[in-house]
Amino acid sequence: MCIADRADDKIFEKIKEKYHATVVEYPMVRVANADKTEHSEGRGEVVIQGQQIGISESTYYKLKKAIDPSYKKKSLKLDKNGKKVYIVHQQDRSTKAQPLDWYYNKKLPDLHIGLPCEYCDHADHETTYYEKIVAGEEISSLTGCYSTPKCENLVVFSDEYFEKAKNEWKDTDVLTGYKVERYNAIYGDEGEPYIVEGPTKLVLIQTDEKYMDQIDRELESKEEKHKYIGNYDSTVKFHYSSKTATLDMKTERAVKALICIYIILTLSVLNWIMLYAMHEMEKKEKTEREQFLIFMGMDKDERKKMNRREWYVYWIIPTIILVISTAFFMRDTMVARMYTEDMREICELQEIELLIIWIVINGIYFWIMNRKVGKELKADDK
Repeated sequence: MCIADRADDKIFEKIKEKYHATVVEYPMVRVANADKTEHSEGRGEVVIQGQQIGISESTYYKLKKAIDPSYKKKSLKLDKNGKKVYIVHQQDRSTKAQPLDWYYNKKLPDLHIGLPCEYCDHADHETTYYEKIVAGEEISSLTGCYSTPKCENLVVFSDEYFEKAKNEWKDTDVLTGYKVERYNAIYGDEGEPYIVEGPTKLVLIQTDEKYMDQIDRELESKEEKHKYIGNYDSTVKFHYSSKTATLDMKTERAVKALICIYIILTLSVLNWIMLYAMHEMEKKEKTEREQFLIFMGMDKDERKKMNRREWYVYWIIPTIILVISTAFFMRDTMVARMYTEDMREICELQEIELLIIWIVINGIYFWIMNRKVGKELKADDK
């Protein structure tokens, strides 16, 4: 996937002829969002803006059809004034759900047509960062790449507004985000507005896998030329490889799985150690109580039942809480990540399997401890 401009036609023609590649181009505009970082910036920190891909509704339908030939067109409920947008989060579903814009944790994103304006004052309502209404959204990759650094998601505009958006750069200062009239009114003769068009084409290249590394090297040589506003954000590039994105995604998933397994095992072991320590601390008290109950004439089976009930309460109650909290957490997670019915079924089955394994392992531990307690009390009886 390439985020290209008008000057890149020659290299794509070369790739098409030299590597027998299929090159498909779609019109696009660069869309900047006010804040791409999750944390609130402190004094002196600069807010890093995100960079997304703006496309028309017609282009969205073409991308959907290319991915799924059986796709049937549906209205995205967009308006001709560009107030409403449809968002395609090109993110891995296994990561936490990411909004398009983190600016003041607002539900409605602040979007700008064009490159990020490094010196933009977002408190000034005269800038070209406008609040948009999210008419709809989905999580999927329509371009073959996943956006791990929270950029290069698709922002879909109505066809009418997209034609207007393609010319927005012509009268907008790329540093401050002011329209030329506003810029001249503020700065007068002190300087000229800096106007840059930015990328204009979303280019998708498909070829035989044996050529991918060679194509990647050729496109890599063009990266420096596409830094329209300097090295503003190193995670935003001219070209992205689906192969690399998939490999990164699988590696990230594997690392997260290992971390989760480590946390589960660590917490379980700590829990078992604490329970064992509690048992050792209460051992003398339990022994004295057992002797008292014997003198009171309580039956042996009754005493075993009582001890077992006291011990298993530390297994049964946490298990009930775990099952209930897991059900609610999974439901909210799957809603936030927009899982399909098939994906929900797979995740639910995997979660049930994990819960059963955890419950059984804990049950075995408590059974062993209950046997140990029983033997200790039996020895005290003698």
